[in-house]
Amino acid sequence: MLEYAYDLAASTATETFDYSSGVSAPYSGDVQRLRNGNTFVTSSPVGVFHEVDAAGNLLHEITTTTVGYIEHRKTLYGPPPPVGE
Repeated sequence: MLEYAYDLAASTATETFDYSSGVSAPYSGDVQRLRNGNTFVTSSPVGVFHEVDAAGNLLHEITTTTVGYIEHRKTLYGPPPPVGE
């Protein structure tokens, strides 16, 4: 999972977060920032769930059989940046 901060005025992007669990899911992976600032990373087709802190340290791991979890949301990150500005 990579996260970037965009500066539209300067036309730059700066990496702000990088976490790799080493787990690969062919579909339905998801990430969600929690209220406490940690990040919840799911690889539901393979049954792996991680909670990591702001530094990318693994705090909790749940491993189970495939769960088939999926949630439809309009967007995780808000609207995309404007094109051509």
